[in-house]
Amino acid sequence: MKSVLHVSLFIAPIVVGTSSATAAPKVIADIGPVAGLVQAVLGDSAEVTALVPANQSPHSAALRPSQARAAQEADLVIGIGPELTPGLWEKLDALAPNAQIISLLDVEGTHLLEYSDDHDDHDDHDDHDDHDDHDHDDEKHADHDDHDDHDDHDHDDEKHADHDDYDDHDHDDEKHADHDDHDDHDDHAGHDHSGTDPHAWLDPENAALWLDAIADALSEVDPSQAAVYEANAVAEAQRIASVSEQVVAQLSEFGARSYASGHDDMRYFAEHFGITRAASVLDGDAAPAGAARTREVVEAIAANNVGCMLTEDGHPSRLAEQLAADAKLPVLEYTPRGVDGQSYPDMLAALGNTLAACLGPKG
Repeated sequence: MKSVLHVSLFIAPIVVGTSSATAAPKVIADIGPVAGLVQAVLGDSAEVTALVPANQSPHSAALRPSQARAAQEADLVIGIGPELTPGLWEKLDALAPNAQIISLLDVEGTHLLEYSDDHDDHDDHDDHDDHDDHDHDDEKHADHDDHDDHDDHDHDDEKHADHDDYDDHDHDDEKHADHDDHDDHDDHAGHDHSGTDPHAWLDPENAALWLDAIADALSEVDPSQAAVYEANAVAEAQRIASVSEQVVAQLSEFGARSYASGHDDMRYFAEHFGITRAASVLDGDAAPAGAARTREVVEAIAANNVGCMLTEDGHPSRLAEQLAADAKLPVLEYTPRGVDGQSYPDMLAALGNTLAACLGPKG
């Protein structure tokens, strides 16, 4: 288990307003947790809006006209980076021509995890000897890539060749083989299937580090309020540290338990708080699960002391739910991006509560 965040015991007073007659910076964020961090540093002099609602996948986010107008007027855009929202990020230079754009994954010292090389089952098409015999008519597959931002993503042949073969899996031996279940991955098809796991906001040490970067960016845009931003960042870091300590205590009794999930996007949280992930149906990049991967998940659930199957709120996985039912596991929803308008410490506490409910005794 990683050590709890250590920050100064002195909590600087929060000055949430601004005495300056200068208008507060216009700031937008990509997702709710980032908006919460920015709002805590900015204070109540202006409202920060997340471009991607909590119930929408960030991997395939598309801007509404009102959001595009907000981006055009922004002084500052702060987000995780193109690894999380590729379609959105590639448009920012044009949408926010006058804004400073900050990618938090690029902040020096950020703890990053790479997508694991040991979860390549979704590319293992060993059951596809009869691939050429399948009828791949246009009508059957026309809606497979029906995404708002499909044309905006880089679907080069090398990176996505295996993804397009998803419907071709031979599921003759699997009662779980409802792998035409596109609810499990359609929202994520534009997401890069390699490199850095972008769900880094779920490590509270990253969040605390980013507060300083956010304060620096706001101070550059609005130097008159630099002291306010610095004080607010210190105070929010203290709140995050306090909630982290509570979650550590809350989860410490479950060291022998593990969880399974529909989407492997909780690795940063699990690593920080010393929780074991036994298996996940989809990797962190949400690539589709093949037959081999499904067998691996079934075996991992059987071999480990699994408390529940976690499924992301608003993005149910029929396959994950079926695997949980077969293993007689409860299914719990979790919110890795919190709820709209939620502060970062409150999101952290909510995830702690969900994991505790998952890892506790079966009802």
